[in-house]
Amino acid sequence: MRKSFQKEMAESVGERIWGTVAITVAISMLVIAALTGCRGALAPGGAYHSGNTNTVILKADYSFFVIDSAYKLAYSTIDAAFKFEKDNRLLLWGKTKEIKKTLDKIRPQAVDVNGQYLLARAAYLRNPTPAKLTILSALMLEIQNLSNAVMAALPQQ
Repeated sequence: MRKSFQKEMAESVGERIWGTVAITVAISMLVIAALTGCRGALAPGGAYHSGNTNTVILKADYSFFVIDSAYKLAYSTIDAAFKFEKDNRLLLWGKTKEIKKTLDKIRPQAVDVNGQYLLARAAYLRNPTPAKLTILSALMLEIQNLSNAVMAALPQQ
């Protein structure tokens, strides 16, 4: 009876992880489709603009939006994996104790990259320049690599 419960829990956990990955991929694809399909500029002032044309016209920063969205998605994946591992530690230890050791190595790296990204993001928002956007892009790639490492550390079945 006990083993069937553990097996059910393992299957349920695996389904939740793959569901999270599928949602992550779907959202990424939607963002990419939306960004490549829309080439025009936004209306000045937005939908509730009074019609005064003497205002400064701001264009949306699509590159920043894509980088920021991808970063948030990757960091959310890491956060969900860490929470999953913590909530199911005993079950996962039944498979191998290397999962916790691997994730314990990744945790401080993820926290460090997140701190760097938040500082770089604030600096970019104060003064948007291509150089600062390049830094954000590099940090986004770094967090995505950590996200891939976290997902590889968790059991797939």
